[in-house]
Amino acid sequence: MPQPTQDHGRRAVLCTGGWMHPPEASSPELAALLEGLGFDLNIVTDPSLLAEALIQPDGSSPDLFVINACWFSMNADRYTPEQRASFGVGADRLREEAIEKYILGGGPTLAIHAAVTCFDSWPRWGDLIGGAWEWGRSWHNEPEDIQWQAVRDNIDITWVDVVEPFVVTDELYQECSLRPGTRVLARADSGQPLLWAPVSSDRVAVSLLGHDERSLSSGGHRALLVAAVRHLTRPES
Repeated sequence: MPQPTQDHGRRAVLCTGGWMHPPEASSPELAALLEGLGFDLNIVTDPSLLAEALIQPDGSSPDLFVINACWFSMNADRYTPEQRASFGVGADRLREEAIEKYILGGGPTLAIHAAVTCFDSWPRWGDLIGGAWEWGRSWHNEPEDIQWQAVRDNIDITWVDVVEPFVVTDELYQECSLRPGTRVLARADSGQPLLWAPVSSDRVAVSLLGHDERSLSSGGHRALLVAAVRHLTRPES
């Protein structure tokens, strides 16, 4: 596995928390990886604080935005009022404007696993990251061994080629809704996308892996995340 190269002084926002993906299980692995890459972390567990974290009062922004969260509206009847009160997240104009401003301004963004379920009352989120969970269609199995393999026909995207194929125990998200032009960079052996990038930005990547610490601590997956962060935060050419 490639060793992180430290470059202290860079700032990252790590958004975490939400329904059925408790931060104490997965986010410590991500936090350790980001700190090993030299980032000073701002860990956001309250979605109402995300706007200020991304666009601070002085106008500055972090060098990286990582979202490993499961914040959605929880409108389905299967959720109780108590669950909605604790975990449900609806529309928020300030948060949405901050996310859009950050990403459209070229802010490096890495969306992990359940991040594709987030902000479902704001379809623009799926546009910005290239795809989203589609309620009533998308689904996942119980964690199982998944073979990760880069797609080699994206000849203009070479950073994924440094990641060797690997097997990881994880949930396999299926039938997500990808936006037109979204580039699939890696697939499972079943053909399902595992990694993609929106057509609108080469500073955004979405990895559908990362259900828990088993996945995020595996050597192959960590190598993928290191490669993704290095690519997204590369200096301007």
